[in-house]
Amino acid sequence: MSVPGGVQGGLVAATAAIYKQFGLRGFYKGLSGEIGADMLGFMLGFGLYDLANGLFYRARGHKPRSWQKGVVGGFTACCSISVTMPLMLATTRLQAQGLPGYPVLYKNLLDCLVKTARADGVGGLWRGVLPGYAKIFPSIFISYFVYER
Repeated sequence: MSVPGGVQGGLVAATAAIYKQFGLRGFYKGLSGEIGADMLGFMLGFGLYDLANGLFYRARGHKPRSWQKGVVGGFTACCSISVTMPLMLATTRLQAQGLPGYPVLYKNLLDCLVKTARADGVGGLWRGVLPGYAKIFPSIFISYFVYER
């Protein structure tokens, strides 16, 4: 529903259209990339957050204040996205392929990553990372700030 030319209508209509076009498998396109990105992202995000707070304490001699934990959380979330972005990009491409205007180009996650790197260069695997930063930093900043407050 979020890509140009994608499935039209509300949730029920979109669900029916996906099922009609792709069958049950249509609901799981890109699942391996999504699971991999989520697992790696959460491990890195929380691990880096804990590490950064420990480094802050050693450098400053006190625990970070709530706003500082928000900043630390925002930056560590951006680091996490930097690592997982290729998986998220491949997931999106796998989910969109087969829709009108989006031909089927990839067999699986690895095929998508390799073909994207060949076509766009290795840097192409991080296409869209800046909007990702713009989304995740304030979200995580607010979450940690409010929780710690």
